Amino acid sequence: MNIQTFLFLGKKPSRTPSKRNFKFLNQHPFIKKNIFLKSKVKFFKKSLGRTENGQLVSFYHGGGFKTLYREIDNVRYSKIHTGMIEQLEYNPNHSALLARIFNPFLNYHFYIRAVDGLTIGDVISTKHYPFFSGDSGIIINMFIGKPINNITLNNSNNIARAAGTSAVILQKYINYCLVRFPSEKLYYIPSNSQATVGRVSNLQHRLINLGKAGRNRWLGNRPHVRGVAMNPIDHPHGGGQGKTSGGHSTSVSPWGKTTKQIKKKKKLNYSKNRKSVTLKDEVL
Repeated sequence: MNIQTFLFLGKKPSRTPSKRNFKFLNQHPFIKKNIFLKSKVKFFKKSLGRTENGQLVSFYHGGGFKTLYREIDNVRYSKIHTGMIEQLEYNPNHSALLARIFNPFLNYHFYIRAVDGLTIGDVISTKHYPFFSGDSGIIINMFIGKPINNITLNNSNNIARAAGTSAVILQKYINYCLVRFPSEKLYYIPSNSQATVGRVSNLQHRLINLGKAGRNRWLGNRPHVRGVAMNPIDHPHGGGQGKTSGGHSTSVSPWGKTTKQIKKKKKLNYSKNRKSVTLKDEVL
């Protein structure tokens, strides 16, 4: 049984308005919720929309249930991050499932984001030429057209980590590789970037329907209020008789910063800016 058979979409009888459009994922007993590695779990204090100095930067975050944060090993090393999947776990802080790996040679347990198609008992590794789902390595040694996730960019593994997402390698050069991101945009990223083979698990996460506003509050999201509906003291768009333009040429934030028509920085690794990237010999 793979991860796809562990999760399936469920729906309850609509005896109340909140259950009319409520859709959830039924979880198999193999997926554990309250059984986790104590050495890899810590309490995560939510920011509640404030910076470390206490300054409010977002009005619409706050509340929600307390959660324990699982430390995930995004950067993987060959001699450490190798072992067998011993358990699949629910992750309250991310949309993807977690796979708990045990390395018998070092007696070491660690977490990774579960890849679609993996089962309990499968062996994953970090090697020079990754081929199977769950294996990690540098992208220049992976096959063209293979789905990958957890890509290193700007010294952080922060690309294609959400549930059901993946990127695809289109071309390979000695120094850069052309990769199509989940946003369908094409980027040139360094060929020595690390990635994991496969698609992130929990593909049906996008089909979930919360059903009621209260369930969104459990997740820590507060109601969103338009600026034009506020008073002048609360927002630059507020006040006035009827609908007014707000007295600004463009939309602004509550602190008067322009939010539209901003000149964005050109990304050097974007495929349209190919002149800024010097490509060497192509690798087949």
